[in-house]
Amino acid sequence: MMEKNLKEEQSEYPIFRYENSIKEAEINEPVHNWYAVAVGRNANSTGIYGSWAVAQIEVNRVSGACFQRFNTYKEAKNFLYQYKCQKEQHASDEIVKSDD
Repeated sequence: MMEKNLKEEQSEYPIFRYENSIKEAEINEPVHNWYAVAVGRNANSTGIYGSWAVAQIEVNRVSGACFQRFNTYKEAKNFLYQYKCQKEQHASDEIVKSDD
């Protein structure tokens, strides 16, 4: 049951950004590189990009930028999901510490 909840949570993640030219078939193509941006220039930078040139604009010269290249769209999506979970866990840990 826990596995089902995890999958449901992953599907609730906000819409990922990528170039309009990317087709559904390319998402499942393992040869294509995907660039996941967890922290970029602003909140709208978060997402998955199909081009380094586009992703680089969002992270170039950004202090604390968090991004990574992946071979599959699924791996990139999981990276963003894990980043979100870690961020939420860290925030809840901070709340607990302040309550002590």
